[in-house]
Amino acid sequence: MDFNKIWKSQSVPGADFQALYDKIRGYKSRRLRKLWFTNIALTLTSIFIALVGYWSNPALLTTWLGIVLAIAAMLTFLFVYNRVFPLYRSLDQHTDSRMFMENLLAVKRKEAFLQKQMMTVYFLLLSGGIALYMYEYAVRLGWIWGAVAYGVVLLWMGFNWWVLRPRQIRKEEEKVNSLITRLEEVQQQF
Repeated sequence: MDFNKIWKSQSVPGADFQALYDKIRGYKSRRLRKLWFTNIALTLTSIFIALVGYWSNPALLTTWLGIVLAIAAMLTFLFVYNRVFPLYRSLDQHTDSRMFMENLLAVKRKEAFLQKQMMTVYFLLLSGGIALYMYEYAVRLGWIWGAVAYGVVLLWMGFNWWVLRPRQIRKEEEKVNSLITRLEEVQQQF
């Protein structure tokens, strides 16, 4: 038996580039859709909050400050979030693998910044805005019902901050890390 001939004749499965590119293309399109959806949702929400302030004509300055703070939170988040758009666009299958990996790592760093630092700023500004906005109406309800209203809002914010936010961050990190791992595997095959 000629082991050398058998060894050379066996087929070696090549790197499945197309599956990787399809996975990355799907990730890119999902993230771009999410970016557009976030832009539309936060813009419409800001407009709605401004219109509610206009129609309700609040008497206290704290209510107006709450409206401004809530809108500022959304616009600040959108301003920073839209800076990731060029990074998503740069995830192109026609670039070389080294450049592609650098772009993917840049996306990962930017998303980590958005999910941790920017979400903290957004959450603090929005929470402050809601607290200031609610003050005028909570006082009208009386102390007991005002405390109940603030309690319900604080419970909902806590649930979002300590349950939903970490779960969402973990899911997004897993998606990017799986793409990076798969790309590293393909690069190591060469």
